[in-house]
Amino acid sequence: MDSFKVVLEGPAPWGFRLQGGKDFNVPLSISRLTPGGKAAQAGVAVGDWVLNIDGENAGSLTHIEAQNKIRACGERLSLGLSRAQPVQSKPQKALTPPADPPRYTFAPSASLNKTARPFGAPPPTDSTLRQNGQLLRQPVPDASKQRLMEDTEDWRPRPGTGQSRSFRILAHLTGTEFMQDPDEEFMKKSSQVPRTEAPAPASTIPQESWPGPTTPSPTSRPPWAVDPAFAERYAPDKTSTVLTRHSQPATPTPLQNRTSIVQAAAGGGTGGGSNNGKTPVCHQCHKIIRGRYLVALGHAYHPEEFVCSQCGKVLEEGGFFEEKGAIFCPSCYDVRYAPNCAKCKKKITGEIMHALKMTWHVHCFTCAACKTPIRNRAFYMEEGAPYCERDYEKMFGTKCRGCDFKIDAGDRFLEALGFSWHDTCFVCAICQINLEGKTFYSKKDKPLCKSHAFSHV
Repeated sequence: MDSFKVVLEGPAPWGFRLQGGKDFNVPLSISRLTPGGKAAQAGVAVGDWVLNIDGENAGSLTHIEAQNKIRACGERLSLGLSRAQPVQSKPQKALTPPADPPRYTFAPSASLNKTARPFGAPPPTDSTLRQNGQLLRQPVPDASKQRLMEDTEDWRPRPGTGQSRSFRILAHLTGTEFMQDPDEEFMKKSSQVPRTEAPAPASTIPQESWPGPTTPSPTSRPPWAVDPAFAERYAPDKTSTVLTRHSQPATPTPLQNRTSIVQAAAGGGTGGGSNNGKTPVCHQCHKIIRGRYLVALGHAYHPEEFVCSQCGKVLEEGGFFEEKGAIFCPSCYDVRYAPNCAKCKKKITGEIMHALKMTWHVHCFTCAACKTPIRNRAFYMEEGAPYCERDYEKMFGTKCRGCDFKIDAGDRFLEALGFSWHDTCFVCAICQINLEGKTFYSKKDKPLCKSHAFSHV
């Protein structure tokens, strides 16, 4: 707890209100401050505990005794206050960045006689090389490295005659993985260089014979060239399954059929146009729209036919208003449908103020005293004129005769002796007994109970 002392220079009001007391079994504390009052300017805060009043311990005072003690101070009020220190949050632990993940480096491996494999085929465990008539076994990296090399195969540069892994997968799905083009076969033959090797003492290497090009037959042509419905089945918006069985090795595909699958795929996806496949029709002239068009209120328009119903201005830019099925530009809408100001009787075309079941210009609905626009703040009506909260309290506010504080809306109060009192402030001036609803006497505008009716005040 932080204790401190505050000295306020008089006269009253002091600008604060007390709560609690010995009779409430609650320590005296500050319950309310008047904005800009003496207490607020001296640094007093709501919730501060009152330790002493002019040197007298406040813990033994009732609520009424504390109020009387403050009234008796005259031109100088000294208060001893205590304030709870704010709770400091615990410092957060510094977050340490996670350690760098381990890095792996894979050495590239040679790919010999690599052919496309269908999905799900187990990877080969090793590869066999033939050199000088002897069989040499070369170990292959583990499955994860092999998969990484397959996934990155399409990223490496390759000669012009090589096929990418993606194309081989497509060939497997369409059943043309065994087909070979004649020009590729010719390139392979022309690129081969004869090698002379020393004869092995134990064995000889047999020479493989390359088959010559054969004439394409209708049964060995690709399915997109034979089946006219192939492109329709493989359209992007359809899902189908095609099973193809090959009873013999396929023959090379003619050159003129190479790009047919690309053309078929491109042609199959152009069936639907924009606007969900429907040609837009202008809602104004009921003609088909060719080129640019606007969509407004669920209808399509030619840009030059989306106009104001009153002045005929093109509404392609600048916004519009819709009223009873008609379209208006902002200026025509303001002139025709804008409400009138309750004060100046002019059309309201900009910011509008709703108050007292009427519409106003913002600069027309102002405080009758300070002439400041009220806008969204609270206001009070007095004699038919609006007042802001500050001026209303200054000019028409009601103060309690007992504590000299304002009687706020919702506070219980009573009127007696020509003044207004809080229900807790209307007490006997001598014994401080509450007189609400009881018989009382008056002497020098001060209420007295029946027992002290003839006492000296």
